[in-house]
Amino acid sequence: MPKQISRVLFCLIALGVLSGQANNTLSRNCDGRHLERADRGELARFDSELRHALHHQDITALAVLMHYPLRVNTPNGGTILIANPQALQARWPELFPAPLREAVLKTAPADVACRSDGIMYGNGVLWVRGQIQGTGLSYRIHALNVPTPSRPLPPGERALAFVCETPFHRIVIDRDGEEYYRYRAWNKPRSVQLPPDAEVLQGSLSYDGSGICAAAQWRFSSGNTTYVVSELSACQPDVPEAALGQLEVTVNGKVQQPLWCQ
Repeated sequence: MPKQISRVLFCLIALGVLSGQANNTLSRNCDGRHLERADRGELARFDSELRHALHHQDITALAVLMHYPLRVNTPNGGTILIANPQALQARWPELFPAPLREAVLKTAPADVACRSDGIMYGNGVLWVRGQIQGTGLSYRIHALNVPTPSRPLPPGERALAFVCETPFHRIVIDRDGEEYYRYRAWNKPRSVQLPPDAEVLQGSLSYDGSGICAAAQWRFSSGNTTYVVSELSACQPDVPEAALGQLEVTVNGKVQQPLWCQ
């Protein structure tokens, strides 16, 4: 398996503005001095293939440019992990809607931005990271932030945002059409067919971190108790196998031991 580069990620060179310049500027938003190592030809090739695949809606070409599992952040605060090319093909229309494709294609090579957490297209709708492949570098799409709004919910219907299970609880977070989030938890072994042991309405959604490292975080307060459910960041270290997120409970200002959930 390719080993992901862990320190500095690499910026995209503007096509036609190749090495040979007196300074190291790769684009208006990407200073080459921040690079640890860069294969400029590989970056230019990746950019060309990405634009061609999106312009022609070529799912086969896009599948080759992906890192799996691909992280997809949806407009309603949910996260989808695309495990393999088959799943990518099955969900292609919702993962690459016209607004996302247009945002990437309208990003001129000179406007592609690089940061410590990745290479950014379309003001953050698509994120790329470099990884070692043999003796060279390979660039892959690691995350999408789908810009299109989700379909309006009919009155009374709720949409799931996050579901996970700790050693002691089963947790469901959903939202209504007004974007109000609800927290429900069932203490094991209580059946989910029964009313939950804890239910809190009108929680808030925020994002911890930025870029490809951003992760959704839901916060709910009830009396002297606060529940914080966080999905995993793509950059989070020391994560147990199969973990999806964490639950942190604060009672009377005292934080309980955080629990991994899967």
